[in-house]
Amino acid sequence: MSRRGMLCTLAGLVLLYLTAGTIYAVATPVFEAPDESSHFFVVKHLVDHHRLPVQRGESRGLWDQEGSQPPLYYLVGAALVGWIDLSDAEDLAWANPQANIGDPANPGNKNAYIHPPEQDIPWRGSVLAVHVLRFYSLLLGAGTVVFAWAIVRTLFPSRPVLALVVAAVVASIPQFLFVTASVNNDNAMAFLSALSLYLLLRRLRDTSGGLAKLSLGSLATGKGGWAGLGVVLGLASLSKLSGLALLGLAALTIALLAWHQHSPASLWKGLLAVGVPVIAVAGWWYARNVVLYGEPTGLTAMWQVVGRREGFGADLWEEFRGLRHSFWGLFGWFAIPMAGGVYRTLDVLSVLSLTGLLIEVGTWASWGLARGAWSCVRHREPEWGAAYRPLALLLLATWAGIVFVLLVRWTSLTEGTQGRLLYPAVAPLAMFFVLGLRAWFPRVGLARDMGSVVLALAAFALGIGAPFAWIAPAYARPVTVDSLPEGAIPMALQFGDAITLRGVRFSQDTVHPGETFETELFWETVRSLAEEGEIMVRVRLLDVDGSAVALEDSYPGSGAFPTSLWPANELLASRQYLPVGSDTPAPLVARLDIGLYDANSGESLPSGSPEAPTIGRVKVIPRRWPRIRKSEIVARFGVGVSLAGSISEEVSDPGEVISVTLLWRAETAPGRNYTVFVHLVDGAGAVYGYGDGAPRLGDYPTWWWSEGEVVEDEHLLLVAHDALPGRYHVKVGMYDESGRVAAYSPTGERLPDDAVDLGEIEVR
Repeated sequence: MSRRGMLCTLAGLVLLYLTAGTIYAVATPVFEAPDESSHFFVVKHLVDHHRLPVQRGESRGLWDQEGSQPPLYYLVGAALVGWIDLSDAEDLAWANPQANIGDPANPGNKNAYIHPPEQDIPWRGSVLAVHVLRFYSLLLGAGTVVFAWAIVRTLFPSRPVLALVVAAVVASIPQFLFVTASVNNDNAMAFLSALSLYLLLRRLRDTSGGLAKLSLGSLATGKGGWAGLGVVLGLASLSKLSGLALLGLAALTIALLAWHQHSPASLWKGLLAVGVPVIAVAGWWYARNVVLYGEPTGLTAMWQVVGRREGFGADLWEEFRGLRHSFWGLFGWFAIPMAGGVYRTLDVLSVLSLTGLLIEVGTWASWGLARGAWSCVRHREPEWGAAYRPLALLLLATWAGIVFVLLVRWTSLTEGTQGRLLYPAVAPLAMFFVLGLRAWFPRVGLARDMGSVVLALAAFALGIGAPFAWIAPAYARPVTVDSLPEGAIPMALQFGDAITLRGVRFSQDTVHPGETFETELFWETVRSLAEEGEIMVRVRLLDVDGSAVALEDSYPGSGAFPTSLWPANELLASRQYLPVGSDTPAPLVARLDIGLYDANSGESLPSGSPEAPTIGRVKVIPRRWPRIRKSEIVARFGVGVSLAGSISEEVSDPGEVISVTLLWRAETAPGRNYTVFVHLVDGAGAVYGYGDGAPRLGDYPTWWWSEGEVVEDEHLLLVAHDALPGRYHVKVGMYDESGRVAAYSPTGERLPDDAVDLGEIEVR
């Protein structure tokens, strides 16, 4: 590939990245990226007051903990949006009181903020400012992509496709696109880190005397590029505190070059050449922190806002899982996951990549290249000879390790195991990821390059598809419809004097524990509610005792559309999601109740009923039904039901309770409700104990049973106080208002009294 062709391809790649990033910026409502609101209000403070905020726990402002962050990103951002009227900024901070933050398994309330139609295109005021800052972040992200390409190009000049593929992987990581399409100072740090790594690799190769020839007079002119590197490192230190770690990496590079040049003086010259610009660029901010907070980092002020973490390490695997997911793609406020199969695929690819890297290192060593590289180091070959690439790769791996250690340290101090904190090392991480996977491709011909291109195309498909598949649907507002759609159940439930539930549509009639039940509600209001208090919806699935097995409290539309935004006299289709607890005792038939209440007072809106109206019933069934072997069946009933059962005790005293466990198998659906009788009977047929009742204490009536289900049903049989000592039989059967159901033995004979004898117990 010619140089011109390669640069044109890179330009096309950057254009694709910017296009994808724009899709993310448009699909994600304002402030729906983590901490975006806080970062924005730091910029607004600079625009309004022309000075940096001062972080105090008791008066922290809308910028929250970001008020003590290094200021470079915000200073540039303030210059970009200073011309925009930001007087409506606080209106954007309309918080969703039931926001789902940090719980991707919870299906509803994905929006941390409310987004009125006024925030839609064309953007105005503060909404416009947020998007200007997002496009500023995207340009920083584009710089990260370019320097990821430059890093690989420097290391592997004969493999132009490899450099483009690595840049494509960086540009396609869904979370990287999501973060770089948001207002966040991590974007400046990622860009300046990639640029710093590129400059360090270039300086590492310069063993021709660039350090040894430095003089105090040349520090100002930056001979050899060292002063320029110092400026970049200063800017990184002025972007995030993690930028200070780059100074250590630069010191290591300078020490290697000083050793290579046999010049101890080169060490202090190089450190001075880099350090002076760093101090000139960033020193003022750290000095300011000492004056304001008594220490240079500003962390003590930040702790007053975010607090210190306790109990780190209690569940490291869960922390690691969250880190992996949020590195690749976990959108919103860590509440919108990609499909589980995507994460599993990425996990498999990561393991393959790591294994491939180990294979490549082993192959490299087995070919004697390690000895050759060591010989070049030992003899201090010009530009390190064959040792340059291993040294450069080791430098990049060291930086990736430093960034990971910094993340672990930060996570141990405060909640926040976030994959984006690894993005200062996104370029080397993507490079190692691709190199490891390439190890599995055939070495002959163009196979490796073709395999790498396929990898890049798959990455782009994921990156561009994520906003359409997961982000935009999570924030979709309820829509107006002309009439109830097919399958909707008409209703006319009045709440208060203005709101009516016109219908409900179920997308399912059964749900498993741990899953989500989804329903669609159709509302209508006779007038605008813009000037009235906000109304919350409470939807519950209740068992027969009235205990909730699933509940969602939210603004209508699962948190997305408060009643003050509703159009009057129009039918509004609104989805609600109810996560059913994984420990829900199934099977049961739950009733679906709905109510509206005032968000401020908590008072329910009258609905003409003392209790919340029931709008439907739902079966909660186990993922796997119990199994009954044919030999365990003790009776068959004339309504298409078979029975197996057991008694927990063989001996009892009068007044005690015996547990009788029954297993019913529905050979066909019974189609109506039956009551189960469990009696303790003496030899003459007199009853000395009752345990009658609907199956599962009424939670799962027989009318709801379906063919093939096996229902475990416990009955408590109370032994009568006047039961005389002796042996009694436990008899079981079914009945309804017309009498007992016919009972048969497994071989087909009609049982006496249509009762199954489960065995005897002794009453003492």
